[in-house]
Amino acid sequence: MFAGTATVITFLGVLNTAISATVSQIAGSDQVGGFIGTIEGVESFSGIIGPTIGGLVAKTGTMGPLATVCTMYAGLTTLVLMTFKTSVMSQIESLAKDAAKEDEAQAKKEMEAEVEAEVEAEASSCTSIGIVGPAWIAVLQYWRQSPCRR
Repeated sequence: MFAGTATVITFLGVLNTAISATVSQIAGSDQVGGFIGTIEGVESFSGIIGPTIGGLVAKTGTMGPLATVCTMYAGLTTLVLMTFKTSVMSQIESLAKDAAKEDEAQAKKEMEAEVEAEVEAEASSCTSIGIVGPAWIAVLQYWRQSPCRR
């Protein structure tokens, strides 16, 4: 009986940790609290219903509750192992790709802003020495973005 209880406690600790870690990865930063709150609510509800069902199962014998819990955990573990990669990991990979695209777009905007600032600085220095006109600014912009310069 003690070995079975130790097994249940181990499963409970490992699964709760894995679930919380996974939720923090698949949820957006503004949704993590809601997801973890929902999980905690389900766990609390299970803590209310579980003993009631356990009491009913205990009428079947002394090993009934332990066997029921171990069977349920084994079933849930099998379900997670069968569906985790296709459902959860694909979501995590998708979110990682989206984050990389956002980072790339942000870096591109920052680089364009730097180039624009340099062009404006050079254009203003050109106007101070008497070279004026939009054509000159266009030449500077082209030169800054030229593939030969990179």
